[in-house]
Amino acid sequence: MTYQSPISPGYSWYEATAGERPDYPALDGDRTCDVAIIGGGFTGLSAATYLAQAGVNVVLIEQAKFGDGASGRNGGQMGTGQRAWAEEQEEELGLERAKALFAIAEDAKRNMHDFAAEHGIDIGYCPGQLSVIHKKRYRDDYRRHAAVMAEKFDYPHISYMDREETAQRVGSSFFHGGIRDTGTGHIHPMKLVIGTAKAAAAAGAQIFENSKATGLKQANGKATVTTERGTITADRVLLAVNAYGNGGLEPVSAAHVMPIRSFIGATVPLPADLDAKVIPGGESIDDSRFVVRYFRKYGDGRLLFGGREAYTADNPREISTHIRKQIAEIYPELADIGIDYAWGGSVGITMPRTPFAFHRAALCRGRDRQDRPAAVLSRPQGSRLPRRAQLPQADADAGADMVRNAGPDLNGRGSQRTRPRRSSRRRAREPGAAPPAPEWRCRRDFGRAFLPERGTGRGSRPHPRLRPSSGREECD
Repeated sequence: MTYQSPISPGYSWYEATAGERPDYPALDGDRTCDVAIIGGGFTGLSAATYLAQAGVNVVLIEQAKFGDGASGRNGGQMGTGQRAWAEEQEEELGLERAKALFAIAEDAKRNMHDFAAEHGIDIGYCPGQLSVIHKKRYRDDYRRHAAVMAEKFDYPHISYMDREETAQRVGSSFFHGGIRDTGTGHIHPMKLVIGTAKAAAAAGAQIFENSKATGLKQANGKATVTTERGTITADRVLLAVNAYGNGGLEPVSAAHVMPIRSFIGATVPLPADLDAKVIPGGESIDDSRFVVRYFRKYGDGRLLFGGREAYTADNPREISTHIRKQIAEIYPELADIGIDYAWGGSVGITMPRTPFAFHRAALCRGRDRQDRPAAVLSRPQGSRLPRRAQLPQADADAGADMVRNAGPDLNGRGSQRTRPRRSSRRRAREPGAAPPAPEWRCRRDFGRAFLPERGTGRGSRPHPRLRPSSGREECD
């Protein structure tokens, strides 16, 4: 009988082709360790591996099977840089910090390849990424981006494609241009998850499946994680659950991360004539839409196409129908193509579409509207972090190490690039006047704030009307 994930819909092509998928026991009884990790995706498993290799006593629990979440079901596209383009980060943070963030992302690429080689993991790597333009007005942004990456960020692997070259490389005249990145590529994500779990276990980490955390409390300098059949007492706890929620285990991160559903379909192997036409170079592709479409030809010549999103936890009745319509828009000749596999999963997003991270020593603290302590972990558009809110250098270095060791972001949309765009609204002020002081907000109330409005372009900064209001925060 085909296994069905209890936390994600559908049976994926990755599951069907990953080979042996070992079973790991559920936690039964009590454990004591240095570090407890909740979540068995890329972040949790890679952290467990590195910690165990360093001699740290680690216990990791996963609520389902390793790979059932986004890490094993995503688009497999590595991407380059952070969620926002490097020049946009330069505008907001300055060139030095933008370069540092870009270097971390490049280091993550190298780390993934090195990790796979070290542990003998066949990740099915294929080189090349195309980021294509669905609206003419974005062409200048993409053209400038290619130039900026070479001139300012020492990354010569991106080149601009005009409409004709894009049509040839995609196998469709649907797009208006794009960029080609030869410094990145795409992989088989489930193979990486399976291999990383094996590496963690081999390094001495205690890893458990089907062990959902039901409680987390702190007392006397220790943390206790509770499951249905046991407990873990640890000096430190790493929450690595991404979109799959922490069940109220830790309210600050839960208040800032929202899950969205994304769906992928895998066609039957393409006929020989279409196989030669569709993406002849074998690159992966993402487009410039806010709700990005991401696709690639992979494995035995199938088209793996993702693009539909849902902002609820409900599973659609029929994934294939919607995916096939999106395929036909780009490739009309595939309108009636068979889809052998269709699946979905959840990925965590934040309001500004940037990573959510915090450190106790560096938080600005305030109160939310219910007069509860609130951690400020985001800022208004165009504002810079106050000096007092900067992470201490030692902690910043530690955080960089965690990002490097976690590997590149492969979770669906999270790996896609954004088109830099400026805010459509700026506060008017008299010439020479000082800019207004930023209002720090703790974004607890999401509601419909994450839903893109009609007509909003794709970009890393949220549309001004998508920003919910909450209580004003003050820095210590």
